[in-house]
Amino acid sequence: GGGGGWRIGISPKTWKVTGPPQRLTSGPTLEESPSAGQGQGGETRIAFASLSENIDIFSLPVDANQGKVAGEMQQLTRDAAADFQAALSKDASKISFISNRTGSQEIWIKDLRSGEESALTASRSNKYLPRFSPDGSKVSFSSYENKKWNTYVMPAAGGASEMVCEDGG
Repeated sequence: GGGGGWRIGISPKTWKVTGPPQRLTSGPTLEESPSAGQGQGGETRIAFASLSENIDIFSLPVDANQGKVAGEMQQLTRDAAADFQAALSKDASKISFISNRTGSQEIWIKDLRSGEESALTASRSNKYLPRFSPDGSKVSFSSYENKKWNTYVMPAAGGASEMVCEDGG
């Protein structure tokens, strides 16, 4: 998230603050590296970088036996939220991944054949490292809750999660 750019007066003699901070910009981007200068009319101008970040998931086919790229890179997710920690099912038909689309890190599944995406979890605690079972029927993940790392398993089609390791690190 952003926060905007600010300015505050500082005395060149005492190096102390001379007034309250003033907001110059606001918005969803991260604003960095400001540089101030004086224009011809004596006005102060500030140049800065306005950065936005969007983390998505891509696939790249490779020939594992030869260690070479075997095709074009393809973007698998296109969302303004961060999508990360992708895991491919053994049959390569689905990916599980973490997304913060709902405000917390939840597990999502994308069917790579149909393109359909669906949220697998909605418990509002941050999740990490989703992985498919060998047959693709279940997804395991970790969650940090009450200062403990817990591990869960749940059906890949949705349903109740089951804790399989409490405070397992």
